[in-house]
Amino acid sequence: MIAPSSGRDIRAIDPAFGVLTAELLIIYPMFNALVRYPPGDEGNLEAIEPDLAERWDISKDGTQWTFYLRKGVKFHKGFGELTAEDVKFTFERLKTESSPWAKDYKRVKEIKILDDYTVQFTLEKADPFFLSKLANFHGGFIVSKKARQKLGKAFKTEPVGTGPFQVKEYRPKDKYILERHDEYFRGKPVLEQVIFPFMPDIASTSMALEKGDIHMARGKEDEQWIQAMKKKTKIIFDTRFQLGVASWLHFNMTRKPFDDIRIRKALAHAINRAEFVQFFGPSTTEKLYSHVPPYAFGALKKEDIPKELLYEYDPEKAKQLLKEAGYPKGFNIKMVISEHRAY
Repeated sequence: MIAPSSGRDIRAIDPAFGVLTAELLIIYPMFNALVRYPPGDEGNLEAIEPDLAERWDISKDGTQWTFYLRKGVKFHKGFGELTAEDVKFTFERLKTESSPWAKDYKRVKEIKILDDYTVQFTLEKADPFFLSKLANFHGGFIVSKKARQKLGKAFKTEPVGTGPFQVKEYRPKDKYILERHDEYFRGKPVLEQVIFPFMPDIASTSMALEKGDIHMARGKEDEQWIQAMKKKTKIIFDTRFQLGVASWLHFNMTRKPFDDIRIRKALAHAINRAEFVQFFGPSTTEKLYSHVPPYAFGALKKEDIPKELLYEYDPEKAKQLLKEAGYPKGFNIKMVISEHRAY
């Protein structure tokens, strides 16, 4: 299978340091974690299930988590069987090697090996989200201690995990190739290899999709692009992948006039969500009524929100609230716009 990466190259495929989208797409099929979000249920804490750990116990006070590992799980490239030593090493190196994910585990007081297949985490205080930090995301991916120590700097771009695919070849600024891991504990993968050619330009990606040179790709979040590609190809589009991206307004309530709740309510009622959907396109956009998408953990669905807190589009009500707040003719505010998509 050929699935282009959205970057010009990678900096690190070592899961302790891979942070870019182009890197994470390669990391995911190479590694496992103690627990995982089932495919299609990413971000749903209630759906977390065993992965490298068969089961786990939690102390009554929530400060001790004991994990019992699967036996017979094999690392790539002949680096042997997964043991509790690899788990302990994985999380301790996040701190010693200054990983960007280290802060997620600052409450971990001690990691103790009880036997080859049992590892225990002791926390300074209970963390209700601790299990999610051990899942298949960011710092939770387990690496081979032997491989990290033997490969040295090479581990950064050609690491060793337990996932369904392993490193076959890395050609800087050209492509990254994975081949199947025949001893994968969940069964031999169907695909023989996955090729990630580096294609940072959406134009070249689109052309490759049209010609059939690649099998899948991250497309453009644009309705016109989606509709155009649907006419030219028989590609299946997944526009509800994982949690998506939410957008909202933040009010500085220490400054006038936003210190007045009537002003904030007026702006809320003045926003027409339907116009946003129409502008960005119904294929990639849906109305949002909570700070997080309704399919994320802890989010409220529209039907769960009291009617008065939905702040549906109502320009007349917005005008009335502005009038009550002393701004019958409205007011002007200064806007600062950045061309950067992320900060």
